[in-house]
Amino acid sequence: MENQKIDQIIDSLKGRRNYEEKKALKLGFSSLYEYFEDKVMKEKKALEAIKIEQEYAKTYNNMGVALKNQGDLEAAIASYNQAIEIEPEYADAHSNMGSALHHKGELEIAINSYNQAIRIQPGYADAHNNLGNTLQEQCNFEGAIKSYMAAIEINPNFSEAYNNMGVALQNKGDLKEAIESYKQALKIKPTYEEARTNKIYQQRHICDWSNINKDLNVVKKLGTIQEPVSPFSALIF
Repeated sequence: MENQKIDQIIDSLKGRRNYEEKKALKLGFSSLYEYFEDKVMKEKKALEAIKIEQEYAKTYNNMGVALKNQGDLEAAIASYNQAIEIEPEYADAHSNMGSALHHKGELEIAINSYNQAIRIQPGYADAHNNLGNTLQEQCNFEGAIKSYMAAIEINPNFSEAYNNMGVALQNKGDLKEAIESYKQALKIKPTYEEARTNKIYQQRHICDWSNINKDLNVVKKLGTIQEPVSPFSALIF
């Protein structure tokens, strides 16, 4: 297979053949074939080295995820840094770093990490969603909504992004729009009880009782709300 590849390289030289032959002889090779054989072997070894480095980067990234799940944020961040040092354009490691930093309370640095992940991989829906969560924690609701919308544009079935956008809209005071966002989350994932509960509470705020009993019965069965709420309990006379 490699012999065939070398023959093809030599055949493609055409007018450059004499130049390459002189170059090969100058470098100490006995033939043009031997010269390109050496080049092909070096390229192969370089690719193998890159592949090994990428595997090391994945290992450090996976170790970071495990450490974060165990609650050791400092060690997780150190592992993500190792992954990024090996493979600077590793979008997953940048995004995971952002998550660990968010949980550590270092929101600005977390935002930088998410932005790095998005720069490397603009279609990274999870990174856009996570960026939105961090911006929302900073009370930057407009920025958060923009990030959630970017995530949804990439993945129209991203129910979590619809729910998170509902929370941002709710915090911004746009309750009707928040309810619509929760409805979209439930349309995609009817068993999404966090979105259902969020929808119920916001409907109560604006005295919208449509499907309220059906929703309350669903969440009551799952224990999300202990007692059903009368539609008029929120009204004061």
